[in-house]
Amino acid sequence: MTDGGEVRHIVIGTPWVSAFMPTPWVDAALNLRAPSGVRVEWFRAQGWCDARRVHNVIEHALDVDADLVAFLEADVIVPPHWLESMAKHLDSGHRAVASVVPMRGRAHEKFCPFEPMAWTVEDGRLVQIDPDLGIQEIAFASLGGCLFDTDVFREVLPPWGGHEFDPVTFEPTGSTTDSILFRQLRRAGIRVYADPDIEVKHLHAFEIDRTYGDRFPDWEAGPA
Repeated sequence: MTDGGEVRHIVIGTPWVSAFMPTPWVDAALNLRAPSGVRVEWFRAQGWCDARRVHNVIEHALDVDADLVAFLEADVIVPPHWLESMAKHLDSGHRAVASVVPMRGRAHEKFCPFEPMAWTVEDGRLVQIDPDLGIQEIAFASLGGCLFDTDVFREVLPPWGGHEFDPVTFEPTGSTTDSILFRQLRRAGIRVYADPDIEVKHLHAFEIDRTYGDRFPDWEAGPA
């Protein structure tokens, strides 16, 4: 409940949708429990790219004066207690909390196959968080299963995300929406956390859980 005893309003936005929608994601969404004293509004984002759809979710949450805004993309499978557990972290004072989503495949030769997507930065390098330490501060994570205090997007002005690309070839050259958004928050002094104890899965042709990364002990890292 809010300080005034009013029901809190959470907007859950789905900025990324596809043919995955009529699959296990729907079952997970239907089984998701709402925290006590919370009104949940589902919002399917509109826009020509994922960055525009992320902006659409945030803009809607601000327009309706929601207390919290979540991102739950259509390839992230969450347990029934996901929203309850994430909301407890915000109740305890955290303002931005991410789930630790296993990577779907191998995004880059520097990353292990199915690597959990939650990193800190040490000596200019991305370093995996410790899966045994519980909730901990991060630098980057997947935006696919996150919960935010909506006020952070009043403090951090848009653009909240985007794509870095070559202006001539339009090929991607750097960070995309997820990492740019988290970078914006950190620059504004907003600390972002991840909870590896809330087990989520990444939907591909099958559901990828946190164990898949352990199945490739001999993976070869590419150039640093």
